[in-house]
Amino acid sequence: MKLMKLKDDATGMWCTFQPPNRTAKLLSFNFPWCEHSELTPLTSLTSLESMDSLRGSRATGEIKPVPFTDVQVKDLFWTQRLNVMRGTTIRYAFQKCTDAGQLRNFEYAGKIVSGEAQVGQLTFQSGQPYDDAEVYKVLEGAAYLLSVQKDASLEEYCDGVVDLICSAQEPDGYLQTNFTIHNPLHPWYGGEKWKSDWNLSHETFNVGELIEAGIAYYQATGKDKLLNCARRAADNMLSVFNEKGIRMAPGHAVEPPRQPPPRSPFGGVLHSRCPYAESKFL
Repeated sequence: MKLMKLKDDATGMWCTFQPPNRTAKLLSFNFPWCEHSELTPLTSLTSLESMDSLRGSRATGEIKPVPFTDVQVKDLFWTQRLNVMRGTTIRYAFQKCTDAGQLRNFEYAGKIVSGEAQVGQLTFQSGQPYDDAEVYKVLEGAAYLLSVQKDASLEEYCDGVVDLICSAQEPDGYLQTNFTIHNPLHPWYGGEKWKSDWNLSHETFNVGELIEAGIAYYQATGKDKLLNCARRAADNMLSVFNEKGIRMAPGHAVEPPRQPPPRSPFGGVLHSRCPYAESKFL
């Protein structure tokens, strides 16, 4: 199998690796898995200007995160991968959401919310309560790509996905397609909204992923429709989880923010140091 060649310019160390090894290994401090070679590399890690900050023994002072939109990757290896992600992978991911029925769930829930259909007339199209979050994750990924490079056709498609998502939100802000469609209602809900979130219903998990997608899409496009949808979902959640209501932790692990938004009007939900943080979300 063809070997790839890389060089860490900070140490002068050459590496060869055999795809499909995990690319995360490229950031290993000492590259213990590499074979030294004098051959010409396909690319180098020159564009990772903060390599020293990745080596604990050589880091000095405070290590501060850098917004990914401030990083430009121009070497042949990573540029090629990003182009594949933009041109093929993200569209494939959306197609898988379609094939799995996850996008149709939002369409059907939207018809019930609008009164076009009644509960029992339409069936839930996929398998799990957390399937809503699968769509949010892909949309968030698309937003990150749009933040780095504009793509009119991708943005237009994402706008359509946003419209579907928002159509499925109930008047009080609740947004969980399986519960709205209710046919069949997944047993993980325990028959009631929020009742089993401590265990398996994934309701707060879905809201968290919606929030991250809303922030990312707002940052990428300046469009706040999904962001406002996420706000309403968060407000609904806060109306239930409070000192006088449900007092329990979610059953799903709470994730740290993938990319703390430094200037997001909704960043307080994820990051208390954001200048736009709202105390009710912290």
